[in-house]
This record gives sequence, structure tokens and C-alpha cells, in this order.
Amino acid sequence: MESIKISDKLKELIDEKYRNNYIFNTTTQNSDIFCKYFHLEKYDEEIILKELELETDPLAILFLNLIKFEIGEKKEKYNNSKICLKQLKEQEEFFYKIIFNICVYSKLIDILKEIKKIRKNEANFLDNFVFSLYNSIKVFNNHNLIIKVLIFLGKGNKNGIDIINTQRKKVTNIVKIPFYISLLELKKFQILDEDLYQEILVEYIEKLIYFCQNKKEVENSLTYLNFLNVGMKKLNNINDSTIRNSLKEKTKSLSEQLVEASKMCNNVIEYIDNEKVNIIKDNYKYISNEKSLEKNIKNLEILLLKQLNNLSNINKNPSILKKLAKPLYLDENRVIANKEDENKDIYDVITCIFLHLVILFCENPIFNSCETKKLKYILKNEEMKGFLDEIMENYFCGNYFTCCSAISPTIERLIRNTYLKLGESENALDGKDNSIQRRNNLDNLLKKENIRKIYGEEFINYFSWLFNNDISYYNYRNSVCHGYKNYEQYNKIETTLQLFILILFLKKFYKYFDKIEESKKE
Repeated sequence: MESIKISDKLKELIDEKYRNNYIFNTTTQNSDIFCKYFHLEKYDEEIILKELELETDPLAILFLNLIKFEIGEKKEKYNNSKICLKQLKEQEEFFYKIIFNICVYSKLIDILKEIKKIRKNEANFLDNFVFSLYNSIKVFNNHNLIIKVLIFLGKGNKNGIDIINTQRKKVTNIVKIPFYISLLELKKFQILDEDLYQEILVEYIEKLIYFCQNKKEVENSLTYLNFLNVGMKKLNNINDSTIRNSLKEKTKSLSEQLVEASKMCNNVIEYIDNEKVNIIKDNYKYISNEKSLEKNIKNLEILLLKQLNNLSNINKNPSILKKLAKPLYLDENRVIANKEDENKDIYDVITCIFLHLVILFCENPIFNSCETKKLKYILKNEEMKGFLDEIMENYFCGNYFTCCSAISPTIERLIRNTYLKLGESENALDGKDNSIQRRNNLDNLLKKENIRKIYGEEFINYFSWLFNNDISYYNYRNSVCHGYKNYEQYNKIETTLQLFILILFLKKFYKYFDKIEESKKE
């Protein structure tokens, strides 16, 4: 099959895995114009208009006109939408052959949704176009995009109903269950009629019950309890009282069974009722509503580091996390670290609670592929670009095992880069004779004073416990390296925690070395 020839302006918009399938023609000097718009939401109308005059590639011209439509004044939108539709019809087949990254599809659907409102007579064409994209593009396994497609198609659309039914069948384990929450939210957009909403709601609770009943012994009970609590809150929305009462009894009984199989860090078993879950929701609900991803990461950073940096005073000055420790449970297979070291027990408690906060963080739509790629400490890190691109692509596609497999070595690479930035040589890091026996392993790298100064003493201690400690239940690095976990155990929540730790490493790296660069300029 002959390679498709397109403008090099589109290169950064294409999914990295598929870029070798295309031939890129250089047309003008502004090769980053689309990257700035789709990834950074920055544009200069004057430059876009100038590029339209110079551009010769039809697909690039279409993208420029789509941007021109979105940023144009209201009075210009009708005529601009006509131009966009004409060119879209001419270039339609290219969209089924070229695999763009998720940000592009997300933005494209937003623009087409606006055009659909203006050009109502073209609604059928636009609906069919978006549905064809869903059918032909592999990256549409992304749940956020699927929901966007359903909202675009609107209520009563046959293709939309087919998508809903297809995706429901794909929810085959507890990790995928949050998709039902997203589906049920479509009622707010009037996408679901009452009958379909009730059908999906009952199916959601029944699947929750089935997954919890068939939980493997080695799986983390806390994860199942979290998901079950979310589902139980929706029971009162079931109209049929017989079904509602039956499911209430089953979920209540199941919750009690899960708790019986769990252990608290102080060996006291207590039921996690909605009131206790609401304590977390009420105290930290701003995490679900924050409109800036950068600020929300800062929110979580403060919550975690404040606890870690005050471990010595945690019993004297009980924090909200300490108060919440009682209703949280450790899995029956969890090994508590050295009982003589109180901090290790507290690490476990903090992590259990922090996973609840991570759930709130994940629920916030601002945490998506497009926004995450815009974070300055991810964008500017050329040395880590390949690592970070692969991690984020797999995370937002739901490939959690692959994502976790990349996170630990990426953090270790960043730590090694830290040494290199401080003037150490590769030979010094790897040992004088570069033999396996003499190489500095992760434990040794984390012991150095400079590393602890840059990243923080308690943060490094916690990271070591979370990722690289055989006594720790989590032991993320060794779990991946040595196959301690089954594939199904790699879930969204714990993967998000690992991704967040990586982000903190990146933030701290740039905070330290940017200050050095600024001082040199002065």
C-alpha cells in the first residue's frame, strides 16, 4: 500500500505509533502551528490567515479553516462553516486512513459540534462522519472520546445506541466499571431516555455485584469497596422497588463480606458506610471540581507532602488524614512493614486514604491526555520525551500494565539524569568497570545527599517504600519486574498514583534546575 503524502504541519498531530506510515512534505516554515493550537491552545489569527494563503496541502488547508472557524467572530461563522464542510467532504476519506492522536479527535469533535448547530441541514452528514471515525480509528477505545461521540450524536441516534450497547459488553472487570458512571451521566444531556437509563443502571449494579462476588483472593479489597460504595449511592435511582430492594440487600451483604475479608491497620474491622466516604468527599470535593490541572496536581502534592513532612508530629497533631484512617482497610494479603517503625504503618494508612483522593482526581474531566501533555515539566523535557509519551498514551488508553512497566524505569532514568546534571559521569553511575556487580542500583542512587536535598527526604523515603520495598504491600517497581501481580490487578487508581509520583519527580527536577539556570542569567 502506497504511503499517504501530507503536510509536515500535521506530523505532531498524528499518533506516534503510526507516523512512519506517512510521507511528510515541507510546505512552509511554520511546522508547529497545529501543535501549538491543538496541544497548547495557543494561536495567532494573523499567522493562521497568512498560512492559509501559502498552504497547498488540502488536509492542512482544512485544518487551518477549522481553526479559523473556531476563533472567528460570530458574524463570520456561517460562511466559514460552509467552507469547512465543503473541504471536509472532499477530505473525508483521509480521516479514515490517518490516525491522529486523541487531542486532535477531541478538538475536532468540539469544532464539528459547533458547526452542526449552525448548519442543521448537514446534521446527518456530520453524524455519519463522526460515527465513521469511531468505527475506523483504533484510539477510540478511549472512554472520554466515546462519551464525546455519544453526546455529539444526541438522543435517539441509532448509531449512538449501538455504541452504548457495544461498549457495555466490553465492561468485563472491575477496572472498566467506571464507564457505566459516564454512561449514566448522559441522562443530564438528555441522551438517554428513562427506560434505557434504568436498564443501564440495573445492569451496572448487577455487574458490580458479580465482579465483587468473583474477586480473587489476591486482589485488593479496598478497590472493590470503593467501586461498590459508588454504586450503592445510585440504588435509590432505580424506579422498580422490587429490583431496588433486592439489589440493596445484595450489595449490603456483599459489603459486609468484603469487610470481613479485610483488615485494618489496627486490626479492628469496621464497615465503611456512606457517611464515612462522604467525609472524604466533603473535605476534598474541590479536587473533583478544580478547573486547572496544574492547580489540582498542586492540591494533591500539598496533601501528600504535608503528611510526609510532618510524620514526627502526626500523633501529637492529628490531621484530617489521621482522622480518616479508621474507616480504611488493608487487604487480607497485605504485609505491614516493620512494626517497630511507626512511619511505615503510617505510610500504609496515608496511601490507603490517598487512593480515595486519587479517585476524586480521576473523576475530574480536566485530567485528560490533552491537558496532561501541556504540563510544562512534561513538555520541556526532551530527554524524557519518548518515555513520557509512551506512559501517557498507554495510561489514557487504559493499558495499565504497560503504563506501570514504563513508570518505574522512567523515574530511575530521571534520577540518573539528575546525577548527570550535577556533574556525575555515566562511568561513575555504572561503576568503574561497568560490571553488573559494581553498578549503582536504585537503592544506592537514592541514598546520596544531593538527591535527598533536591527531591525531599520524606518524599524519597516514601517513594522507596511505595516502589522498591519488599516489605511494602505495594512494591510497585518489583511487582512489575518480578511478576508479583496478575495482569488484572493493574488498575486505573493505583496506576494514577504511580503516574502522580512520576509527575512530582518531574516537578521537583525542574524546580531545582530551573533555579540554577535563572541564577546563571543574573
